[in-house]
Amino acid sequence: SLTKEPKVPFALEALEIYGGLHNVSVVLIREVGSPTARVQKVDIDLCDASGRVSVRFKGLTPRLYEAESSAVDADIAGEAVFLSPSTVSSCSTSWTSRRGVLCGFEDTGAAVLSSISEAYPDVACELLAFGDGPSDAQYSSLVIGIVGHLRLLAERHIGETVLAQFVVRCDDSLLTGLSGLLRTARLEHPNLLTELICLDADEADTGVLSALDASPGGWQDFEPFSISSEVDCVWRSGGVYLITGGLGGLVVIFARDILSRVEGAHLYLLGRSEASSSLSALQSEAGLSGGSVTYVRGDVSDAGFVDACVRQIEDTHGSLHGVLHAAGQISDSFLINTSSDQVEAILAPKVSGVLNLDSATAHLCLDVFVLFGSAAGVLGNIGQCVYAAGNGYLDRFAVWRSGEVSSGRRFGRTISIDWPLWSDGGMQVDGAVRQRMRSAGVLPMPTEVGLEAFDAAMASGRSQVLILYGDKDRLLAEAGQPSVGEIREQVQSQPIQDQQSDPIQKIDDTDNVVSLKDLISKDIGGILKISPNKIHPLVELSSLGFDSVTFVALAENLNREYGLDLAPTVFFEYPTLKSFLSFLEQKFALAFAPYLRQTETSGVPSQAINSELKPPSIGTRVSLSSGREKPVQFDIPKGIAIVGISGHFPGARDVSS
Repeated sequence: SLTKEPKVPFALEALEIYGGLHNVSVVLIREVGSPTARVQKVDIDLCDASGRVSVRFKGLTPRLYEAESSAVDADIAGEAVFLSPSTVSSCSTSWTSRRGVLCGFEDTGAAVLSSISEAYPDVACELLAFGDGPSDAQYSSLVIGIVGHLRLLAERHIGETVLAQFVVRCDDSLLTGLSGLLRTARLEHPNLLTELICLDADEADTGVLSALDASPGGWQDFEPFSISSEVDCVWRSGGVYLITGGLGGLVVIFARDILSRVEGAHLYLLGRSEASSSLSALQSEAGLSGGSVTYVRGDVSDAGFVDACVRQIEDTHGSLHGVLHAAGQISDSFLINTSSDQVEAILAPKVSGVLNLDSATAHLCLDVFVLFGSAAGVLGNIGQCVYAAGNGYLDRFAVWRSGEVSSGRRFGRTISIDWPLWSDGGMQVDGAVRQRMRSAGVLPMPTEVGLEAFDAAMASGRSQVLILYGDKDRLLAEAGQPSVGEIREQVQSQPIQDQQSDPIQKIDDTDNVVSLKDLISKDIGGILKISPNKIHPLVELSSLGFDSVTFVALAENLNREYGLDLAPTVFFEYPTLKSFLSFLEQKFALAFAPYLRQTETSGVPSQAINSELKPPSIGTRVSLSSGREKPVQFDIPKGIAIVGISGHFPGARDVSS
């Protein structure tokens, strides 16, 4: 009855090896249990000609192979959403310990630390220096230091809620584009609360005490804004434009857009790699309208190269009308694995690149100076803490340069556009990630929508625009969630006690009473990074974004937290939250009993959790020999042998008594 659709291995209960594989000539496959449309479990014996088993696979569960399909997003009506920074909202949370990191207090650090110690004895503070060099070198040093501190906090305070307050003292506002980095840290380590506090250098020493006061604050809100129905094309006929990013996906898209909309445009594409076949196609398109496309190979983070390139353009055309900075480097890594070399490599094209472009063109009357950022710089993104910091710098730079334009020291409409994932862009994700995005209402943005969004952003008059694409209502709801990280997060003025208390305590603490649905939804939400309230009991878990890897992670989490023995295949046998809860209630009622009150067990039969098996309340003394309380009985799994036991118990001389 095995189906003929292609499959891939998913789970294996045991592997038994009895000999080598060189004489295998017979394969015996036996179905185990009753196969369903979702799960077919088999045992496989690899035998020699005499029937002797060499290798045995026990409980091998294959999974139907699901090819990626562009139609996966067809049932969600996508819409572009435009947001810009607004006010700082208030929020409330709690912590078990506080850590302060003072950045840029090299001269007065000792005195400041002493005053903080007196005012806030519960705050352990350290100093982080980032030097007096150029802005890009300072920013790189600052990011390396902050990543190091976050890594140590994540490793040393597992299971503890820590508030990490980073106070940056500087005159350079560009050094404050760190919110995306801190939000990514919060996404990767939910118990790590992060707060960014920026102080002017001349006020920092006296203002640091009030800044560390954890009462005021909140997270940066991004509010939607309406776009104009009438927008002008920012490109001019015969215009000369410098575009960084080589021949990447977005570079090619915008190059073609410019060539198709204006006559005689001349494009200079800067990139580190050798030119690809896309170049000849672009050059042919440019030739049809009297324009040109020139590819210049070099590193935008090299100031000398950028200066020479701009001079070459001026010598050839007499002017330069616009800059599009789309260069970037991706090297995803969890925060705890991020090295200093990775920080420098990822930041260089973004941070050093934009400084070099601005310096080389400061004397030119540009029309536009456009920076291509990423939503990761605003919202954070798991595995992209440094990439988020680089894009955050671009956002701050756009605000700074816009001020320079207003003062007459620079020219050209300046904007940082924080893009979402493009369907045809150079940076793509696999099917599992795309499915998780879809479960949050996020879709890859079609090219035509992206080009229209660019025109709308340029006409908005804002220096920073965040663009999202997908289910508008869900996107707006997600964008307002404080869980993505905070800037100046508000916290309670008094820390809570250590939250790692005995689970039994939840029985008598009515504030902590939860249902089985609450417990499981919290674990599911933690894996998928979504709110537990958004998990509908009748929706299949796979449609929320689970794949084989995350199903394994969920099973491991539940096994570790509640002492279960779940296999990942259980989520295919019970695909919805409702069916999975029914399964847990029937098979693992005793395991969850300490975490629930009998009246809050989401339908667990009363006979499944006998009152005699209910753990004692905190403060109740139980005598195992008095007969007044019946000892709890546990089923020991087969295959487990107790070879030793030791313990100290109140009122007992030894284990036997």
